[in-house]
Amino acid sequence: MYAEPGAEFTMQDVQLTLTPEGPLADGSIGRSITDALSDTGGGEDGIKDVPIGRYIISAYNKTLKKPLQIRLRNNGEYGITVTGVFTSGFTGSTGYHIVVQVK
Repeated sequence: MYAEPGAEFTMQDVQLTLTPEGPLADGSIGRSITDALSDTGGGEDGIKDVPIGRYIISAYNKTLKKPLQIRLRNNGEYGITVTGVFTSGFTGSTGYHIVVQVK
């Protein structure tokens, strides 16, 4: 996850909620996940061990107690929620992610 340059918060302030939209990749019914960001390796912040699927994602500033605007990284307009699908990080990668930006 990335913050817009000049953001008035730190990644430790951010909490994401991921709500499955339809079944997960394995066909099972998912559950909503709400969690704070943590280091996921490689210097990036995110939520670890999220089952692969399609999610409606929202962001919340825990310190200021207010919602944040969110979008897929470098894609589209900011809004209250964004829908994302897991993709591989790069060719040959076994890791999958949804990368978002908040402001």
